[in-house]
Amino acid sequence: MQTPGAKSRISNPAKAVFDPDRALTLAKLFAFPRRSGSQGNERAAQQIQDILGVSQIEDTVEPFRISRFPKLALQTVLLVEALLLLLRLNVPEQSWPLLLLLVYSTFLLTLSGLGHSGADWFLSSDLDRNVITEPIGDGGTRILLIAHPDSKSQPLPIVARMAAFFGLALALLICIFTLVTSQSNPVESASISATVAGLTLSLGLVLQTYGNRSPGVLDNGSGVAVLLALAERLKHLPLPGCTFKLLFSGAEEIGLQGASRFVDNDRVRTETIINIDMVGAGTRLWVYGAGRWQKAQVRGAAQRIGQPVVSTWMPLGMLAADPVPFFRAGRDALSLTMLSGVIRYLHTTHDGVELLDIEAFRKLSRLLGVFFEEVVEQ
Repeated sequence: MQTPGAKSRISNPAKAVFDPDRALTLAKLFAFPRRSGSQGNERAAQQIQDILGVSQIEDTVEPFRISRFPKLALQTVLLVEALLLLLRLNVPEQSWPLLLLLVYSTFLLTLSGLGHSGADWFLSSDLDRNVITEPIGDGGTRILLIAHPDSKSQPLPIVARMAAFFGLALALLICIFTLVTSQSNPVESASISATVAGLTLSLGLVLQTYGNRSPGVLDNGSGVAVLLALAERLKHLPLPGCTFKLLFSGAEEIGLQGASRFVDNDRVRTETIINIDMVGAGTRLWVYGAGRWQKAQVRGAAQRIGQPVVSTWMPLGMLAADPVPFFRAGRDALSLTMLSGVIRYLHTTHDGVELLDIEAFRKLSRLLGVFFEEVVEQ
């Protein structure tokens, strides 16, 4: 959140590419639970279409049935891990390194497998949809912007979830290491402690229940609002040299399913793909994804406006974001997120309008303005 009395170091307000006040207003319109497949999610999709319609921006809706496979696969892997760890405690004289290594590898593969459209197994009767705008502008540089409207509720705050997944991975690594080393007393004690910790974390994660309670204003009503505010601006005042398409992707929170389906059906190889996710509060820009030159351009744009920026991979426990299906298909794609302490409220009932900070929208607007200008100049 912006510190009272702090001054922005942004020096060129003319580069602002959307109205931050409008984005703030729009973000507040999405302050209600929107779990994929729920009535709230349908309401959000209709709101997006209505707002686009006011600006006479045509859109295409691509409905799809939601797959429960990503969640079931992760729960199954965690359950198998818990069973093997329980065996390790009850049959300590047996060696389970290969089994533990196999399950640990499967666990990592399950996480990395999110974002594949092949997860059409276990289709449910629930529907979600992608809302895709017509091309806006007529420039030679094609830019795809993405934001997911669906929200997610879970009992563990995101920081606790990340810590749990990291702890589980560490516990399994210790178990594997101690099984292939000498069985001295300290090593055996470490093995037992790691086994108990891994068993506890596995069961805790697999028994999580998911509801539909989080308003999801930061994650990701803020990103949706930015795309809508940008669409309104671009329709009446296009950026020279650019053609934009906006993707409001469905079922992001349960396996990146909307983005995966978009990638399968997309025949236009857009050069610049930017995902806008969790941008309604924060002072530091987080850039992650694939595309070295695009990351360099974002960092350069941030430097020009005095915006602090970090660039790392997404931590274990946050799983993935919508760029994943794109770079799985060999295409560069980035995510932009604004970071601050309020990230701890993601996926909770506290992710509401009181977290929004107009200064975060202002910074992002100016950053994107400079970035788009530099993309066109390439």
